[in-house]
Amino acid sequence: MTDVDAARPGRDQAAFATLVDFLREERSFEFTGYKPRTLMRRVDRRLDELGIDSYESYTDHLQLNPDEFAALLESLLINVTGFFRDEPVWRTLDERCIPALLAAKGDGEPVRVWVAGCASGEEAYSAAMLLAEHLGDEAAARLKIYATDVDHAALDEARRGWFPASAVESVGEDRRSRWFAPHDGGYSFDADLRRRIVFGRHDLLRDAPISRVDLLLCRNVLMYFNAEAQAGLVNRFHFALADAGYLVLGKAEMLLAHGHLFAPLDPRTRIFVKQADSPRRDRHGDLGDPGAAALVVVADPAHAPGSPGGFAAGGAASLAVRAVEASAQPQILLDAHGRVAVVNAAARDAFDLTDGAVGQPFSDLAVSYRPLELRSAIEEARRTGRAVGRRSGDDIGGDDAGRIFDVEVVPLDLSRRTDAQDSDRSAASALGFLLAFADVTALHRSEARLAVVDGELHAAYEQLQAANEELTTANEELHATIEELETTNEELQSTNEELETMNDELSATNLELSAINDELQDRGAQVDELNAFLGSVLDVMDAAVVVVDRDLRIRAWNRRCTELWDVAAAAVTGRPLVGLDIGLPVGEIADRARAVLGGSSTSPELEIAGEDRRGHSPRYLVRFTGLQHRDGRPAGVVVVLSVVSEPAKPRAGRSAGR
Repeated sequence: MTDVDAARPGRDQAAFATLVDFLREERSFEFTGYKPRTLMRRVDRRLDELGIDSYESYTDHLQLNPDEFAALLESLLINVTGFFRDEPVWRTLDERCIPALLAAKGDGEPVRVWVAGCASGEEAYSAAMLLAEHLGDEAAARLKIYATDVDHAALDEARRGWFPASAVESVGEDRRSRWFAPHDGGYSFDADLRRRIVFGRHDLLRDAPISRVDLLLCRNVLMYFNAEAQAGLVNRFHFALADAGYLVLGKAEMLLAHGHLFAPLDPRTRIFVKQADSPRRDRHGDLGDPGAAALVVVADPAHAPGSPGGFAAGGAASLAVRAVEASAQPQILLDAHGRVAVVNAAARDAFDLTDGAVGQPFSDLAVSYRPLELRSAIEEARRTGRAVGRRSGDDIGGDDAGRIFDVEVVPLDLSRRTDAQDSDRSAASALGFLLAFADVTALHRSEARLAVVDGELHAAYEQLQAANEELTTANEELHATIEELETTNEELQSTNEELETMNDELSATNLELSAINDELQDRGAQVDELNAFLGSVLDVMDAAVVVVDRDLRIRAWNRRCTELWDVAAAAVTGRPLVGLDIGLPVGEIADRARAVLGGSSTSPELEIAGEDRRGHSPRYLVRFTGLQHRDGRPAGVVVVLSVVSEPAKPRAGRSAGR
């Protein structure tokens, strides 16, 4: 709709919405899913054709003229179609889609096709011919085609199966001879194959879709609907198609936002394959506990206790001591009272510990609170009887500044116990704790670098996402523009057909005008001949003859007049009679002529005295005869002046040659 249209009273959005509601409620047709601009443009065109200014007036017109709804529907639904329209599409179906479809079918299994928006049926008949050529003798038993539209008139035309010769030209000679028969100046489609097609009314926005179809053709239909309606229809098409079924759209239609439902088989021809429903994938990943890498020592309680470092000698204690001392990671072994029992070489180097640390309370050492506070972790392990993990977040200072550790506090039961004693064991009876340190400095720094990289990657991803959204928006706008251009092109095609019809009418009218012009030329020649004849008759008369029209302007002046008053006919033709100075009482002559024009019963003869060009003074008898049109209206007067007495001698002072 142009800005001019939008400014016209009675053609605003609110009034248009009221008209759409009326059509839905009173006529049971759903227009709400259509693109408003396209719909409004088509309705405006119908209003302009009828000379109606507002939507309210058009609503009244629909109520008073029920037949107008059919004309409106015909204006809204642009039925532009043809046999095998867009040849590359049908070639791809013939060479790739239909062979794959039939190969996936079992023997004798039916092949179901849905042609949505079939218009006058050419596309449905094209699909029938193509599939019948592949199925051969099985076509009659296996093929079922459902062709639907909302236009009753178009469906009635499609059911006839008759097409003019111009429409069948694109079929090709071989198919035309095989599937068509000449009839009534055109061609009728094969009756047997025609019975495999079911034509029916179906509203895509309101009616349930036809299910279990193998091939769905819906070309140049989606472009008339808004984005919401398009999304709903694409979901319906996905439901309607069988697994691995094919969807064919128009060349101006794409499934930009429905890649999870349909995959493009050939983007150029707008042929798509149904995507099977796939289960959702869990994309969550678990990051391990930082303390999971710490060493956990499991002691064997089956051995007798010994006494190294305050522990019972041999058995589990010996295993624990040997494991701590052999570890490459810093480890410290504490007894049940929290005193240091064993410090391995790696722990001495990492935390500046000496042999004097053995036997001291762990809480007195700097390592108990640096690199992190461990006393509370030991108490938690003592209370729960479970390992407790910590990660240091600060540097430990000294020569090892910048190092970060993961610490695991593991309670150890290194004593020999019976089964009964084991059953009474509690977390508080633990006889030792293993402090296992893992240097995660490199890991921490890698994580820090990774965090920076991840931040940069996230920012880049957001920029890419924003760019992608802008590109998607631009594509959608371009797609909408293409759809509008496609719609406009079809409208222009329809308009061109109308102009062609008008051109034919103008050509016929031009021929009629040429014939009329030739007739007028003949009539003109006859009139010229008649005028010449009448002029000759007037010129041979001995009396002076003057013909005037209703306004008393001179129309004819014969030769005798020129001889008497020395005035040529060309000089007086078209001039008023009253204005002539020819030596006559033209006023009296004019009065008597007006009386004749008015239908007066006064005698049409008059005798007057005058003067000719030689100065003589003859007397004239003047007769008046009225002229009439065919319908009886007065057209003029013929004035005839005859000399009735000898002219007197010239008077002095009168000049000749008037």
